[in-house]
Amino acid sequence: YLIAKKIRRAQESIINKLISAALLHDITLASSRLCQIMDLGSDEFLGLDRKEKALVKEHALACSTLLATDDLIDQDVLTIVKEHHELPNGRGFPRGLTHRNLSGLSMIYIAAIRLADHIYLNGHGASSLANFLEFLKDAGFDTGHGQRIFEGVSEVVESAAQQED
Repeated sequence: YLIAKKIRRAQESIINKLISAALLHDITLASSRLCQIMDLGSDEFLGLDRKEKALVKEHALACSTLLATDDLIDQDVLTIVKEHHELPNGRGFPRGLTHRNLSGLSMIYIAAIRLADHIYLNGHGASSLANFLEFLKDAGFDTGHGQRIFEGVSEVVESAAQQED
């Protein structure tokens, strides 16, 4: 919500789509251990067996396909679910999309879920949040239409750092 608000995308319909995607994005993964994997280069992913690796690699598409059978699921939600592991620099998965091919809502969602994951694993101290902003730059959020999202996340992070002081 805070990121969407900072970039003037906090309309109720948009927030509802982001919330729906948050609830549904890993629905085909039965194991919370698999749900926690964000990168295919992580030690957690590399330690999986072949079957589990395939599940993780394909779950975004599988979730989107499963959810598409329900007419009540908004197309934007399906897109967010399908793209939730992509990165603007093309190094995400499953399709390696770049900022040119990612929806704006997906990019908001990706930044938010990555921030939540980062805070969970690394805390919310000033240096940790600075490291997260560097991750976003490396991931390509500081270019194309991701730049507004990067600026919004930066404002949220700076506000959080000031609260800590």
